[in-house]
Amino acid sequence: MSKGGDHLATLLRLQHEARQAEGLTELAFLIVNESQRLVPYSHAILWHTSAFGKPRAFAASGAVQIDRAGPYLSWLTEVLEHCRARPEAGKLAGVSADDLPPGPRAEWAGLEVPFALWCPFVSRRGDIFGGLWLARSEAFSPAEQAVLAALVDAYAHAWQSVTHLRSRHWPAFLRRRALWGLAAAGLVGLLALPVTQTALAPAEVIACHPSVAAPPIDGVVAEILVRPNQSVAMGDALYRLDRRLLEGQADIARKSLGVARADLARASQRAFDDADSKIELARLRALVQEREAETAYIEATHALAEVKATRPGIAVFGDPVDWIGRPVRVGERVMAVVDPDDTCLRIRLAVDDAIRHQAEAPVRLFLNIDPARGVPAKVTSFGYEPEALPEGGGAAYLLRAEFEAAPRPRLGLKGTSRIDGDKVSLFDYLTRRPLSALRRVVGW
Repeated sequence: MSKGGDHLATLLRLQHEARQAEGLTELAFLIVNESQRLVPYSHAILWHTSAFGKPRAFAASGAVQIDRAGPYLSWLTEVLEHCRARPEAGKLAGVSADDLPPGPRAEWAGLEVPFALWCPFVSRRGDIFGGLWLARSEAFSPAEQAVLAALVDAYAHAWQSVTHLRSRHWPAFLRRRALWGLAAAGLVGLLALPVTQTALAPAEVIACHPSVAAPPIDGVVAEILVRPNQSVAMGDALYRLDRRLLEGQADIARKSLGVARADLARASQRAFDDADSKIELARLRALVQEREAETAYIEATHALAEVKATRPGIAVFGDPVDWIGRPVRVGERVMAVVDPDDTCLRIRLAVDDAIRHQAEAPVRLFLNIDPARGVPAKVTSFGYEPEALPEGGGAAYLLRAEFEAAPRPRLGLKGTSRIDGDKVSLFDYLTRRPLSALRRVVGW
């Protein structure tokens, strides 16, 4: 085969290998290292246009990695800028020191390879998106330039096929970065979406306006006259205090009254003959009046030993056995009479779960007996000072909420309430608790 035939075979083989390349790394290695099978050169630099429109070295012959900040590549970047700005930049052409401006020309004098070849990669739209810089110690002949022009055109086509290039401003690596940027922007936008801040807290259905059946006097509970949750009418007896103490006190008061009256009668008889007895007579009359008032009070409290309902409803209290024999004081709650339809919600919101909310914030109650259905309500009061929870459960704010629709849940039911607060970003919603816990740990 002739020498011309060998060049043609090598050209066709390189074009085929370039089109078969599966990635930029494989294609770049072929371009900078295997092209010398067709045309010899000292070194080759493969470059492409960066996202900022500047020439950027991508690969170099005989090198695994390239130092883009090195003096040679810094000088070459300036040279490539100059070559790309020429009117004939889209055509393959030889480059010498005389073709360069004074600055790069002066530095070229120190290079060992005084001849170079500008091999641009031109897109289908006519844009220069990269190219090949070849350098050696002797000028490239017209025949070599002609065969390299055909090879460079194949390289440009292969590069576009691998990167799916659309324009010089959108190389493949930038498209990947753009996708990541769009994903990051989408994530930021998602985290900035306003959402309703919510908090979960245990809740209990209680009576809104209970009538407390407290003892009017100190005493001991002797008998419970109703059953828990029993319906009662106004005036029905609820429980009775032990009357034995009251009867003893009344008996003592009556005897003291009798003694005072007897002393007054004797003093009245002596007053006819004894002037000193007349003075004693006024004191004894006052003592009799005191004993009469004391006796009347004790006899009146005797009737208070039986506590009665002041309104109709149902009697709400604990186990009756626990109350029998228990001493109680005035005002102590023994039981309450409530309207079963007059119920509201008591919520204990833990301090760590407290959120910002407006007046009459919406609430949904999910009862333990029906966790799939939410009962709507709205907050009517909010305790500003937390209260200690029983059994060392921490502290919680006490909230009251009213149900918005009938029928209302039955008295005594328990469940979990969801309180809707102010609008916050999704980022604040997701990071509020973790950041609060982290701040307590690190003290920040």
